[in-house]
Amino acid sequence: MFVKRLNISYFHQIFCIGLSFKVHKSGKCWNGEWTVGAIRVRAHECIIAKEAEVKASKQGIIADLQRFIEILAPYYSHEEVEGSPAFFHEFHVDAMAAPEPESENFALFQKYMRNHLALMGPLDRHDLYFGLFMVCDMLRDKDDRGYKPLYGKKDAPEWRSNAKKFHPYHSVYYHDVSEEDKNNPDYQPYWNNYWELLRFLRNYGRNAHNHTRIDGVQQVTEVAVFDLMLSEDFGMYITKLILFLMYECKMEGSFFSTWDSYVTSE
Repeated sequence: MFVKRLNISYFHQIFCIGLSFKVHKSGKCWNGEWTVGAIRVRAHECIIAKEAEVKASKQGIIADLQRFIEILAPYYSHEEVEGSPAFFHEFHVDAMAAPEPESENFALFQKYMRNHLALMGPLDRHDLYFGLFMVCDMLRDKDDRGYKPLYGKKDAPEWRSNAKKFHPYHSVYYHDVSEEDKNNPDYQPYWNNYWELLRFLRNYGRNAHNHTRIDGVQQVTEVAVFDLMLSEDFGMYITKLILFLMYECKMEGSFFSTWDSYVTSE
């Protein structure tokens, strides 16, 4: 994560307090009409000094989020690194799909966006995947192949193609699979649903490092690199999974401690 000149935690607070809690939740928005010059730091907290005078609407909220992204983007750049940081594109895509402020999912959308994967560190995301899998596995009926809300989601995006094609995902995908099954075109170690994606993320976190050695020498020496690889090749699928879980379980009950640990990890 590369941030220049301004501390990312300040921008995070702008989003949490200025946009989500104090403004959009109260039924107001700026309709995108604010600039970096309106940002003020008071008592170690950032606010947007310009008063929001427009009635909150889906398009107005999207315009505010779009402005936030435009202002944030330069601080997420680095002259020696091409492309966007981890999950930054997905943050943009999710912002453009904000629900209506009157909808029952709007508060959950805010909860998801203010703790978006793009705003968190690699190890925080890594721990979140592990924690969510453990909770879902605990809640899974013993005779079921997976946690029903995730396993029964039949229209999950097809995430397996990258896992089958690229290293080290391919090795994780077929980890502990016999050569006979690997050569069987009808054999699928994972099915196409959110439960199987979450299971793959858990298995990737456990086994990827075992498949990045050449002649016994480990080629990846930073754990964070494995997460950054995931964000590049599976980011759009992972964010859809997390948002689905947010809408489904609200990150409450059995999920609360895992989500709270993730949120407070920074």
